[in-house]
Amino acid sequence: MNYRWLEEDLTCDRLSQELGCKVKNIISGQVIIGELDALDNEGNLIKKPIVKKGIEVEFEIMPTLEQVSKLDDIFSLQNLKREGGKDLVAEIDDLKARIENLGKK
Repeated sequence: MNYRWLEEDLTCDRLSQELGCKVKNIISGQVIIGELDALDNEGNLIKKPIVKKGIEVEFEIMPTLEQVSKLDDIFSLQNLKREGGKDLVAEIDDLKARIENLGKK
């Protein structure tokens, strides 16, 4: 499971200590966030990476929501936002809507 934030210089040891779980890898610089179909010089279809300057943190095991929230706090001090991240109220509203939909099925 990978999570991404944008821009910061950290070490695996530092994050592991702050979070209380083992951080396996940190990629900083150009983080791949998707792919784009393109043609090479010979007209063949290829996949080109879509990159953005940032940080990707890889964990050995799935982090808890509390640990991910702690990372959000660490990175938000530098005006960085988790890719696809929402605030707690939005996440709770989404969960309530999903529970309601399950009840209707």
